[in-house]
Amino acid sequence: MDASILESIGVLITGPASAIFVCLVFFYFSYKMIVEKAIPSLQENVDKILAEHREDRLAWQESIKIMSQRLEKVEDEVKEIKMLCLNKSNNTEV
Repeated sequence: MDASILESIGVLITGPASAIFVCLVFFYFSYKMIVEKAIPSLQENVDKILAEHREDRLAWQESIKIMSQRLEKVEDEVKEIKMLCLNKSNNTEV
């Protein structure tokens, strides 16, 4: 073979063409890793977080219901105390 042909092949193997090839291979495997590993892993984490959020939300709603029931009892008792105080003050004025 002619030396200039070997030199041309050597330049292609070690020059910009090989750099482009290496970059393409790198990007291909990076893309493959992201699509096959990272995205499913992130999706699992998101699903787990959403499930925990649903549980927390149910617990929060239940605690709000309990607090509302307790508040209603306190309001009723305060009304009774007010009525007793008003009746007592009205009876002492007469």
